[in-house]
Amino acid sequence: MITRVAFRVAVAVVGILALAATAAASQGDSFEWQGRIATGDVLEIKGVSADIRAELAEGSMAEVTASKRGRSRDFDDVDFEVFQDDQGVTVCVIYRDRRGRWTSCEPGGWGHMDLDDIDVSVDFTVRVPAGVEFAGRTISGDVVAEGLRSDVVAKTVSGRVTVSTSGIAEASTVSGSIRASLGRADWDGELRFNTVSGSITVELPQGLDTEVQFESISGDFDSDFPITTRSVGRRWVGGALRGTIGAGGRYLELKTVSGDVRLISR
Repeated sequence: MITRVAFRVAVAVVGILALAATAAASQGDSFEWQGRIATGDVLEIKGVSADIRAELAEGSMAEVTASKRGRSRDFDDVDFEVFQDDQGVTVCVIYRDRRGRWTSCEPGGWGHMDLDDIDVSVDFTVRVPAGVEFAGRTISGDVVAEGLRSDVVAKTVSGRVTVSTSGIAEASTVSGSIRASLGRADWDGELRFNTVSGSITVELPQGLDTEVQFESISGDFDSDFPITTRSVGRRWVGGALRGTIGAGGRYLELKTVSGDVRLISR
């Protein structure tokens, strides 16, 4: 059974994760957390109005720092929470509504989102140790994860996504472009890169084997990899392509409404 322990970070907190000490503190307009996370576990950052920047940690200690910006009188209605379980750590921006209720922090879902008129954004800087998977999720803001040595999931609604890693990555946004460089191409099952308004550029290693599906209403598709096409569709507006790169065996989806898509061979 998974034991879940959530820390409300209004003062210094000490917990235990993967047999190593962790510590978090929130004060005024800033927040700091550090701790050890087991290889293969996940460090997840969740914000609503937040820019998230992740980089490779120098050692085995994960670190998260954040600062608030915006209307200072709203700062007390914005705080941070750390959720820890045996699968990793989730750090969330949480908000207090007019009833005094705080949004919840948990992996994946967002909880209730009645933010009223809170004019505060958050800037995250995250240092991710090699082998620790990273997930960055925000609604309004950019997600940038560069130079990592682990698998990455990067998602936003309004913002750009930039990822470079020696592992596998997938990304999505609604308003913004995606640029991703992956060091491995041996993912299991499906990998998706989706946006509505923006271009998609994905760099993958040579020797790629995958089924590929491209769709765009207003945009072109270009690939450094030879593709054996199964179907090419041109509608009154937009187009689609389905085909096989190499031996196939896995699935790669590249979808945008307004923007070009490019596959680059490393």
